[in-house]
Amino acid sequence: MTLAYEAARRRVAQFLGGAENEIVFVRGATEGINLVAQCWAGTQLKAGDRILLSTLEHHSNIVPWQMVAERVGAAIDVVPLTADQRIDLDAMEAMLPSTSWSRWRMSRMCSARCSTCGAPPIWRTGSARNC
Repeated sequence: MTLAYEAARRRVAQFLGGAENEIVFVRGATEGINLVAQCWAGTQLKAGDRILLSTLEHHSNIVPWQMVAERVGAAIDVVPLTADQRIDLDAMEAMLPSTSWSRWRMSRMCSARCSTCGAPPIWRTGSARNC
């Protein structure tokens, strides 16, 4: 069994262009989000940092970030939606810091509402701000 997992890890790493030790298999998205929030964000974020979420987030993608924010002293900003239920890019741009962020991410799909977000406009907004 372990050999099969390691072979799969190797294939996935090659496919993604990453290293084998960067690939982690989880049972589902909720477990993955919790791992990222608790293991990565819990060690990388510090007091005064900001976590940007959208109102499209499923509850299981909000709670882990709330817990990390409370533990490290970070704050959560929530990007509102437009009248047609899309991420408000103007509001998002206003929420981005004037200085560059070294890391930022935003969900591309909302399974709770069965909708997708305009990822290219979001990426352009962040890239224009050197985020």
